[in-house]
Amino acid sequence: FGFFALRPTLVTIASLNRQIKDSREMDKRLTLKLNMLVQAQAEYGVIAPFLPKIRRAIPEYPEYTNLLVDIENIHEATRGAVSKFGISSVELKAETPGRVNLSVNAEGDYFSLEDLVNLLLGNERLLTINSLSFDAKKKSALGLTLDVSAPYTQIKTQ
Repeated sequence: FGFFALRPTLVTIASLNRQIKDSREMDKRLTLKLNMLVQAQAEYGVIAPFLPKIRRAIPEYPEYTNLLVDIENIHEATRGAVSKFGISSVELKAETPGRVNLSVNAEGDYFSLEDLVNLLLGNERLLTINSLSFDAKKKSALGLTLDVSAPYTQIKTQ
């Protein structure tokens, strides 16, 4: 009789102990997540002033027309060293960051071509030079072929 009278109390105590243990484990996990969020917020606070520059370097959309305008401005700054340029391909992949691929052909003396490459690398937009090749067009002129890629994020705002 005593066992049947005490059984509900013992079951309740065991259940409450399990709930306390589960609650403590959940509290530990939530505290860990909260600490990670606080750390992420602190890191975001450090980089927040640089976000506009980062967004100019890696825009959300391809913005290849702006990139062509930049290359045209570089063409003007190098006093016509760029004889022609064009887009070889534009990759649009929704699941990964996209990339605008450009092929730039230039002709001029060594120093004007060096200025062109330095201006491309100094551009606000992040550019990667995939390949660079020189060939002798004339005795005083060099030909330069650049394959350049510019990434974009394709982040979808909700």
